[in-house]
Amino acid sequence: MKKGQFSFQTRMGMQVGTAVAEEIQNNPEYAGSPTATNVVRPVLLSFSGTTFRFEGGIVVKVNMIDLDQFTESWRTPHCEDWVVTHVDVRYRPFKSYADNPTDEKTSEVWGAEKLLALKEVRPWYHPHVVPAETITGRIGIFWNNGMLDGHVEVDPEYNNSGHYTLVHAVVYYRFVKGDLDRAKKEAREILSSYGK
Repeated sequence: MKKGQFSFQTRMGMQVGTAVAEEIQNNPEYAGSPTATNVVRPVLLSFSGTTFRFEGGIVVKVNMIDLDQFTESWRTPHCEDWVVTHVDVRYRPFKSYADNPTDEKTSEVWGAEKLLALKEVRPWYHPHVVPAETITGRIGIFWNNGMLDGHVEVDPEYNNSGHYTLVHAVVYYRFVKGDLDRAKKEAREILSSYGK
């Protein structure tokens, strides 16, 4: 990356961070002044990775996942496919000094549902919002067509000149604890049924 250029991940996260900061700055429910009539776009002061600091004490950490990391290595082309799962937000709520003399900050986690609602009000094009618990993977059960041609083994990861066929796939949720083990067990049961 050249000096002055932002990574693709940073550019994607910045769109979400800015939308969240605008909502906090302008919505009286959060930090905005209940008497404000003009839409204020908060100024970005600094960032580190996907954590963005805006004027007024607003800090937005955008939690993202690159779905391309789950794509099989032999599939091409590979390109970054960032999705947002949730954001961590800190801000000073709008209150008079008498109500909040210590000027404490509020910390919140905005999940996918809240971000999808925000995207309707303060839209951004990319990245998409995806709840982490809905991101899936699959365990494939392959039939070794290559053995009929005398090949000893087949490695589906490298496609081995096409000498395999996917006969069944068991879907699992990547970020749901224990679901991968369940899928492996189910795949073994299906595989053992082919030998009967």
